[in-house]
Amino acid sequence: MSPEPAPDGVLSINQNLQRKRRAAARALRTEAEWGRRGVGPAAGGPHNRSHPDEAPLFEVKTSAIGGDVDRAGSRMLVYHDRLELVDHKGRKQGFVTLRDLDRMRVRRRLTSVSVEVGGAHGTLLKLKGVRPAAADELRRVIASLKLELMPLENPSTPTASVLRNLNALAAMGLLTQDELAEKRAILSRQSVGR
Repeated sequence: MSPEPAPDGVLSINQNLQRKRRAAARALRTEAEWGRRGVGPAAGGPHNRSHPDEAPLFEVKTSAIGGDVDRAGSRMLVYHDRLELVDHKGRKQGFVTLRDLDRMRVRRRLTSVSVEVGGAHGTLLKLKGVRPAAADELRRVIASLKLELMPLENPSTPTASVLRNLNALAAMGLLTQDELAEKRAILSRQSVGR
């Protein structure tokens, strides 16, 4: 006697097991492909240094309104040394190290915002359908992390070095003109108080 077929819409145990095996094989092929291209988790770069259970410092998700249907559930994760774009299944779609990050663009649309982050090596991470407040917070978090990485060129004149670093952040799109003006005013008040 052969077993009865499963009702429509219900997977049998064997079908479910086969589906999981195919997904695992796809994941292995993806990691192997990333390793050949020199990016991703198999490449052994700085993004693979941390513990796999490392929690991100900040996370931005796509909202239900205004995002791409095929990218629903994608999110951008900010770690202490990199940014990662992850799809709805948790697979890495790309990354940019904070040292290589050289531009960020926030484009406002009617119902949501699209965020583009670029690296020095031509890497571009795009996330559409982000809430405006989340995009602004993402920009602030990245700017503060990037500012920590920028060295003071001349320790005897820290104000000039900090001002150059702030101007560089504004040129990358990580600080708005209003934020730059506010930080310049704070620096000028601190230098007068010395």
